[in-house]
Amino acid sequence: MWPKCCTFSCRLLLFLPAFHSCEVLEKYFPESCLLIIIGVILGIITFFASDSHSIIEFNTKLFFTVILPPIIMEAGYFMPTRAFFDQLGTILIHAVIATLVTNMCDLIAIDRVTVT
Repeated sequence: MWPKCCTFSCRLLLFLPAFHSCEVLEKYFPESCLLIIIGVILGIITFFASDSHSIIEFNTKLFFTVILPPIIMEAGYFMPTRAFFDQLGTILIHAVIATLVTNMCDLIAIDRVTVT
């Protein structure tokens, strides 16, 4: 499972420099739209090229170890520092409130499951 995911991610990352070097594509298509199209095409190719026609199972381990780290790294790398520090108070308030609400919902759900 891991080699298939890694080669798929590497193939997808090879398309980014080609996209940015072609001004015509960059003018008419947003990068995210083109990446979705490329991902669908590569997914179809991978599906039909495999012997068992199996689909890669999307589980939490795959998400947290393969998919999420590049997303977080890209978002943090391209975040303007001025905009981040201007909104730092809002970000922290949202983080604290969201954490409290999530914990309260979890506690309520656990309490209802253990009572019944």
